[in-house]
Amino acid sequence: MFLQNLHKRHNMNPFLPFVSLTIILCVGCHSKPLSIASEQVTYPGATLSSLTELMDAIEVVRLQHGDSILTDDRVRLLQQDSSFYLVDILGEQNIYRFGYDGRFLNKIGEKGQGPEEFSYMLDIDIEEKDDCVHVLSQPYCTIVRYFKNGTFKERKQADLPANGFCRSGNGYWLLAGYGDRTLLLHLDDSLHVTDSVRLIQFFMDKIPYPLQKFSSFAGQSFFWQFPFPTVHRITPDTVQQALFFDFKDQYIPTPTTPQREPIEDKKITCISKYWENSTYALAEIGTREKKQKIMLNIYGLKNKASGQWQWVEYITTPEKPFIPDWYPTRTQGFAQDGRLMCFFFGNEIEELTDEARKLITNPQELENIDPEMDMFVLLCRFK
Repeated sequence: MFLQNLHKRHNMNPFLPFVSLTIILCVGCHSKPLSIASEQVTYPGATLSSLTELMDAIEVVRLQHGDSILTDDRVRLLQQDSSFYLVDILGEQNIYRFGYDGRFLNKIGEKGQGPEEFSYMLDIDIEEKDDCVHVLSQPYCTIVRYFKNGTFKERKQADLPANGFCRSGNGYWLLAGYGDRTLLLHLDDSLHVTDSVRLIQFFMDKIPYPLQKFSSFAGQSFFWQFPFPTVHRITPDTVQQALFFDFKDQYIPTPTTPQREPIEDKKITCISKYWENSTYALAEIGTREKKQKIMLNIYGLKNKASGQWQWVEYITTPEKPFIPDWYPTRTQGFAQDGRLMCFFFGNEIEELTDEARKLITNPQELENIDPEMDMFVLLCRFK
């Protein structure tokens, strides 16, 4: 009852979310400790020259476009119910829905201050069973729900500082707080706090953005947190460490690391993206050494049947300019049919390698490309 009363509507005092979180930390919820990761993955170095070596077919889907579709180049692609959802969180703040054949279906929601709009989108999740798109927005923890046809359903709000979230069962797991007051909070459907997990976090200067991420598959979600190379598995009832990536020469802060430690001259390796489906797990991992101007992208693909990981890496140095393959930074997770999704704008298709082009089953979709307007989804099937 205490926590429920805590989340009734207030007059939006700017300090209230932090006061609420402090109370939760102190007396409201018993924060569960995180378990030890069940799988430790040691990086042996690259085992492949390209992920293309593991693929046997690529289908190209050209997304219909019009002058009304506005996106930034840092888009996010989701797939649910035979639809693609193109989400532009860091740019124009738009959500577009396309059919599996690329047909434009509708726009979802609108940025604004109206009762059926979101003021600033922080995160998004899509759930199959309730036919809804869930948008996490400011101020504080505001969740706006839309039907997939774009019709507004409802909005709810809790006085908590929110950074990200995922739908879980009939509620949510919310990433709340900042610095050493960072929690994963479990909220019921009315946004009342029912459980919490304390996370390790550090105050450090010049931390790259973004810091946290979620992904989902088959009723469970995955969460990772900068700068730790650990993936957490989330269900409606539990948060468990699932994977720990061991990069032996990386810089990882420990609980004894001084706060506000400068990190710009450190070698840092952290998880950028992580997804699973029934057959594979895919991790995109980034390493940087700013002092030496070295950037490294690493991709790890696990075959769940064999338990084997395969690794690809791409390195950038002043002496060796980075020539991107067709999928680095383009990977967008797995479609429901198990294929890897990659997203391209028209002017980026030239990055496709000859090896990738040989696997395309419908090359006619790459004819007469408009480099300024065209958008493509590549569905890649592993052998």
